[in-house]
Amino acid sequence: ENQRNLLSHYLMVACGYDVRIGRIDDSLVLLLPFKEQLYSRLFIIQGDRYFYLFANQEMSSLNKLWTYEVPYKNNDLQCLNVQLIGSPKLPYNGCSFHITDGQLSISGKVNLNLIKLLDVLPQMDNKFYVTPVLDERCRKEIIESLRCQLKDKSLNDKLSMLLHFVQYAFRYATDNNQFGKEKPFFFEELLYYLQCDCEDRSVFFIYLVQELLNLDCHLLIYPSHIAVSIAIEGASGNYYVFDNKKFYIADPTY
Repeated sequence: ENQRNLLSHYLMVACGYDVRIGRIDDSLVLLLPFKEQLYSRLFIIQGDRYFYLFANQEMSSLNKLWTYEVPYKNNDLQCLNVQLIGSPKLPYNGCSFHITDGQLSISGKVNLNLIKLLDVLPQMDNKFYVTPVLDERCRKEIIESLRCQLKDKSLNDKLSMLLHFVQYAFRYATDNNQFGKEKPFFFEELLYYLQCDCEDRSVFFIYLVQELLNLDCHLLIYPSHIAVSIAIEGASGNYYVFDNKKFYIADPTY
């Protein structure tokens, strides 16, 4: 384990990142600086940087962490960026899914190797789960299938059907019940786990609305809940005005 962490440290520093090694008891751990805030991880502060603790096993004691300082005037190493951009280059291992609410249905395969990669990512702000397209082939098949099923429907009917699909096609489960910790999903993860909570459904729903209906959406973050708002004409319900557009509340978990 110590040798793995030393190798990881060497490779990341060689790539230009300000990664440090720490010691807890007899175990070496990685201290990784991120531009964005991470959650559910211990960290230390050196200078103006937050270094988050990464260890591949539970530490028997966290009373003392030993590490070192790097003189900042000679330090041109960078922070890591937690955001995913584009599809990771992974071997393909397809895992089949079929999801329906009785009106709409989607079928296909999602890359199991991608799911395994996402499982070890640190928890970040919810907004970072919305934009990455991680399995382009899978998403393209879903959008083409739903576009055919929604053909000849009015815009309001299309939106209502998509909202009903996300509300009823997935079983509801909190992250604590499913994983024993907070774990927001990327779009692709819903296709594998099939159980999800409010932030997962909101991320999934926003992508469908933007791709199929080309409508502006916002992610709405309440205390202990997340929903969506959509800029659409001729709707009824609760709304607010932003950039001279009415954004109506649409809750995929209602």
